Parts: sequence; structure tokens; C-alpha cells
Amino acid sequence: MFPGAFAAQDLARLRSNVPRFDRENDSLDADRLASTDAIIDETVQMNIGEVRTLINQVLMRPFVAYLTPDENRQRALKLIDGLGDDEAVHIEYTARLIEGFGNRDRVAHFAALRLEEFNGITRREVGSAEGVREVFA
Repeated sequence: MFPGAFAAQDLARLRSNVPRFDRENDSLDADRLASTDAIIDETVQMNIGEVRTLINQVLMRPFVAYLTPDENRQRALKLIDGLGDDEAVHIEYTARLIEGFGNRDRVAHFAALRLEEFNGITRREVGSAEGVREVFA
């Protein structure tokens, strides 16, 4: 999307840090199975994270459109839209997993806990509503 944003050696270094998983080389340890609570908690956190990512992509779209060179704009917007579609699929399937746990009380507990935590993190990162109003005033 942004030609020339990274030097070739920087891209090579970034790509070398991406873990590779396949059937012969995975880091899963069958002796360390997670508890049901841990699985519910992690799945709730994934769902919240995916919702946050989709919201960020929607908010970022106009900036990408504005900042991307004309010759790359349609490709960039198509990519952003595709990423948003992908996030919506992730939101849907993690929601199905959460519903499938069947333990509404535990799901509600972790959803409330993680949403409160998420809201606190967001407030620290973004600041107060007053600060946001001042930026757009």
C-alpha cells in the first residue's frame, strides 16, 4: 500500500520474525492442556479483540484512502475491506464457540471481566471523552 515505506533489508528482517507453523513444526504441547475456564476466557478475549480490530479498520479506512497514492488507493481499500470481512468471520465463529460452551454464567463472568479490562485499557490509550472532543473541536 505504501511503496518505499520500508527498505528491503527491513522487510526481510520483519518477515524472518514471523513464526512458521505446520504439521511437523508446531509449538503445541499436549501435556499442557488448558482448563475449561481458560478456554472460555481466551475465546472471549479473542472475540473482543476481533471486534476492536474491526472497529479500528472501519475508522482507519478514510485515512488509508486519503494517505495512499492515487495509483494504489483502490487496491489499498480493497485490502482494508477484505481484512474487515475477515474480522467479521472471526467474530462470528468465536461467537459460535462461546455460545457452544453452554456455561452462560462463566461466559458472562469472563465477558464482564474482560470488557471492563478492555475499557480501562482503551481509556488509558485514548484518553477521556473531553480530550477527544478537544481534538475534533
